[in-house]
Amino acid sequence: MRGRPKRIYEVLTLIAVALYLLMPVWGYLMFLQLAPFAPLSVVFGSVMIVVLIFRVYAWLRWRWRLPSRNYALLWGLLIWITLLELFWGPRTISQAAPGMYLMTVALTIGAYFFLIGSEVFAFHVVNQTTWANWIWRGVALIFVILFMTVVVGVIKSRMENGQLLFYFLRNHPRAVYNYQLLSDTIAVISLMVMARYGAKGLLWSLGIYVITAVALFFSYSRASLLVYLIAGGVFVLLLSWFDPRQRKLLFKLAVVGLGLGLLSFFFARTWLGNEGSFNVIIERYFSSESFWVDFFGARAKLWNQSIPFLKDYWLSGRFMYEAIVFHAGDYIHNWMSFWLAYGIIPFVLSLYLLLATLVAAVRAIRTQPWAPLATVLVLYNLIMIVLARAYVWRFFWLTLAVSIALLAFSTSHPANEKTRLPSALE
Repeated sequence: MRGRPKRIYEVLTLIAVALYLLMPVWGYLMFLQLAPFAPLSVVFGSVMIVVLIFRVYAWLRWRWRLPSRNYALLWGLLIWITLLELFWGPRTISQAAPGMYLMTVALTIGAYFFLIGSEVFAFHVVNQTTWANWIWRGVALIFVILFMTVVVGVIKSRMENGQLLFYFLRNHPRAVYNYQLLSDTIAVISLMVMARYGAKGLLWSLGIYVITAVALFFSYSRASLLVYLIAGGVFVLLLSWFDPRQRKLLFKLAVVGLGLGLLSFFFARTWLGNEGSFNVIIERYFSSESFWVDFFGARAKLWNQSIPFLKDYWLSGRFMYEAIVFHAGDYIHNWMSFWLAYGIIPFVLSLYLLLATLVAAVRAIRTQPWAPLATVLVLYNLIMIVLARAYVWRFFWLTLAVSIALLAFSTSHPANEKTRLPSALE
């Protein structure tokens, strides 16, 4: 009876994670008024409770332990901040809008999904079970659907505003779409798709990198584009670095790509220079005012107004302080907000897990086939939380959980070794 319940649990988990990753798509359909409003947090919260109960039951009944000590610490960190959110709940609800509190806490649902799903994903991928191909097809399908969402958004923007950037602001009735969530999801899933092809499929991996960069360019998020260019570029180098022929091929493709890119830019500048759509792109990505005033200036203001609160809450934190004192979303746009929300100990533990995983991944690049993916996922995580993302960023949990799980299962199952399933998921 043990095998069948495990399969049901894994199927339910993978489906739930896939649907959760596609939430930006459903959200965009609602934004375009093409789909009815749905209480997605309630639906996913219910599913999360089911899979979480099974996971706890499996540990108690069958000693179905976690893959590694760091994975257990990641679970401990998630449970810790959940308890802090519940502790601050009554005071936060009385001082801020209850709906805003529930909306913020609902983001933690994604963290539980990602930790549970990453364990299942990494186990089947590393061990190359019969499920592995289906999992990779699912990842590729998610990427295609997300990419097509960007295409639809750009077409909609062109039709409505005459611009080539993603349509995310609607005036009648007024609504704003979370384009940052869509961009981050595309970037992370793209790195995983690139890993599927690996060094042997360098051309495919490079093609995915270019396609994703173009999608992120038009999806409006500067931070997602910049960090993906860095992390994805490092990934392409890692995939080709240890093979001289692949390095030469990459160098030739880079020269050709750079030349074609410059020609395309000058062509667009010449033929579209007088169009408002091209000027909007120039102002968004290439003007000094866009970066120093809109990007860094706005973040500096949030930093200055929030840092004084650390004097009072540096030890225990103050969850959702920004919604009580300022406005929702007026938190520090980097990982210092995690300290201010949850206190010094969760903050230090989060940094430890990031750095320890990055070091372990870099050390294993030559010996473990999934170490390059773990490296770039943690790299994407680190750069993003330094530059732009705050304590509510759900992909902190996904990228870290996938990386720790991949390294853990790869360590217990060296490449090309044929043995029975590891005891963690027997």
